Amino acid sequence: ICYLSGVGGKKRNLETAMTYLKQAANAGCRVAKNELGLCFKQGKGVKQDFAMARNFFEKASARGLGDATFNLGVLYESGAG
Repeated sequence: ICYLSGVGGKKRNLETAMTYLKQAANAGCRVAKNELGLCFKQGKGVKQDFAMARNFFEKASARGLGDATFNLGVLYESGAG
């Protein structure tokens, strides 16, 4: 997440951020799944893809992350889900 936002002494690097987020998501990290959902929703570091955003939000929400449930609701409310 530090590479995604350029915080924590790290320079912003979307390619590196996506690599680490995907690794963390594959390892089951619900926060990483939510962050990937946001990236796909916004087209940040990846091509915008609402179906992929929904997929990651659903996975993170199923693991009990309230922020992901909220993000999923916002996606549905906007008609993009």
